[in-house]
Amino acid sequence: MECLEKLTVSEYRIAIKVLPKLIGKSQNTFWNYVHVDADSKMDLPYTVVVTLEKFFKLQPGELINEPIESPGIDEVLADYRQRN
Repeated sequence: MECLEKLTVSEYRIAIKVLPKLIGKSQNTFWNYVHVDADSKMDLPYTVVVTLEKFFKLQPGELINEPIESPGIDEVLADYRQRN
């Protein structure tokens, strides 16, 4: 995770001790998350992503690696009404 790489050595040491507890995962699971490639099919749990964004002072959605396309409710309702 490039956010960790931007920290000083002392900040990094503290972060890798605190983050697993903060996200409620084991040290091993934390390191598995750290090593997930951006183009990987593996997804991190939403709550973990939000926690990491807040920890690193990122904007919501900054850690997303693939844009999510979805129709809005207005579009879905209009389509539904046209069919029925």
